[in-house]
Amino acid sequence: MKTTQLKAIADFPSVNLTLNIWMGDRFNDYFCEISGYSKNELIGSMFGIEQADKHSSTFYKALWTAIQRGRIWRGEICNRHKNGNLYWISTVIVPTLDSESNKIKLIILSLST
Repeated sequence: MKTTQLKAIADFPSVNLTLNIWMGDRFNDYFCEISGYSKNELIGSMFGIEQADKHSSTFYKALWTAIQRGRIWRGEICNRHKNGNLYWISTVIVPTLDSESNKIKLIILSLST
């Protein structure tokens, strides 16, 4: 995907976009609003600070196994808002291969439910 295409997706009001398999490096304003965290707080937190402990380690292992094998993952994820409240997001994670570095990157599309 071209940078302009990714920016168009990221600017869509209900989309969370991240481009790094291990650490999130891009979040739009909407995701910051629903999570309560600033972009700076979220950078590097891929399924970290906003985790709600509602999912088992098996859940996350299955998620990571799927995307590391290049498969699209779809599901519901429960996150914890910065204020402690729980919220659910319907999520699609699309692994992509960066042609320049040959590293897997992720496009994560999330809708608050």
